[in-house]
Amino acid sequence: MYRAHRLGVRPLHVYSRLDGIYDLPAPSTTTYAALDLATAMNELMAPAAGTSRTITAREAEKLVVTAMKIRRPFRLASISHAKARAFTLDGHPLSETDTLERRRAWAERLSESGFDGVVFSSRLRGSTHIVALFEKFNGSATKPPAVIHGVPTPGIEAALMSGFSVDAKHARSQIDLI
Repeated sequence: MYRAHRLGVRPLHVYSRLDGIYDLPAPSTTTYAALDLATAMNELMAPAAGTSRTITAREAEKLVVTAMKIRRPFRLASISHAKARAFTLDGHPLSETDTLERRRAWAERLSESGFDGVVFSSRLRGSTHIVALFEKFNGSATKPPAVIHGVPTPGIEAALMSGFSVDAKHARSQIDLI
């Protein structure tokens, strides 16, 4: 798994702010990772790069992509799997087109049912997948870290490997955003 993140931020930075689509409510957390480096970089940079797929060297230098390995067996629910679609919440099947609130309810239900996370299609690269890993906090001692991480790939190298152009000046799409 791969996690694109800003320098100075831990690769296992977790969320319980309820702004991610499968976030569990606090004190439990959700960590998002991609199954390949290009998807990790795309999820982080594509919205800012626009259709030109160009980012500045200055912005790329602020990023790294860290490869991670799962240390223990994981039980993941795949949104696209037939068995997952048969799993229902209030009579409605699991779907990638559910509302944000329903997806979060699914995350809670899946976590309570013993799943360690959910695999879903990337919003930017539909044929590749993102993993939302749940860390359920139950008030007692927490589980050992679910993943270990290796040497990060510098942002400029990761951007180029992911099909982005890296420019020393602002791209037109970035100027339009300013």
